[in-house]
Amino acid sequence: MSNKYLCSTWNLPDPKVLLLFMALFFLASFKMLSQCAVEIDFNEWSEVGPSGNGDWSPSSNGESVFQSVNGNPTFFVSPSEFMNVRITGSIQVEESTFDDDFVGFVFSALSPTTSTGSSSTNLDLWLLDWKSGFQSTADEGFSLIRINDTFDFSVNEEFMPYFWTHGNSDGFDVKEEVYGTGLGWIPGQLHNFELLLETDRVQIFVDGNLIIDRSDCFDIGSFGFYNFSQENVEYSDFTYEIFTNFEIPSEICMGSSLSPSAVSYTHLRAHE
Repeated sequence: MSNKYLCSTWNLPDPKVLLLFMALFFLASFKMLSQCAVEIDFNEWSEVGPSGNGDWSPSSNGESVFQSVNGNPTFFVSPSEFMNVRITGSIQVEESTFDDDFVGFVFSALSPTTSTGSSSTNLDLWLLDWKSGFQSTADEGFSLIRINDTFDFSVNEEFMPYFWTHGNSDGFDVKEEVYGTGLGWIPGQLHNFELLLETDRVQIFVDGNLIIDRSDCFDIGSFGFYNFSQENVEYSDFTYEIFTNFEIPSEICMGSSLSPSAVSYTHLRAHE
């Protein structure tokens, strides 16, 4: 970035001004996590989209949620919206499960926001899905997908070419693919998850390994979980921390906020 000056002569600045500029220069390349993790209460979350595709049962203390149905795509999302945060937690599929299909997470979710009796659902969100094993046209591993379209989840021909096969369209845009033998989730194993979300970048770690690192434009929106044709999945011990980023981005996403953090604090509690 070039600097433009309004005068051609140089005068020594006031020492206080000089110190201020030095501090701003330091902050321009500085990132910081808050010192207080906040626990997410799943009793305040809700299933959204077509009702009946899933059965999400939070624990009494709100620290975990269990999804027991093998069905069409189902979503369980927060009432709060997040941006510039680090979200961590764990996912485990029961060891006795007979299936090897899709689990995952959604973020920057703007729609759906409620459970509907209709199978036709408008989705406006980012999805990370994760398949345990290769099956027919569905690959083992991870996909990061930008979804902004309406799907009828009662008609296989309308959603299977996308959510199962991962075919691209204007409203279902596969941005990243990380496929391969040994990249699927393992029944009975507790997998640790971490999301670092900024307006112009997302990083996703699983079991300490960086899976996704993408620069793009991301909205302030809800965070949640996703299952497709996979039963007996538990999500647990999810917390978030403010991820304060003082770096000056090279590009500004249209409509994005330049505030250091954005999160709705309702339905959250301090982690003990």
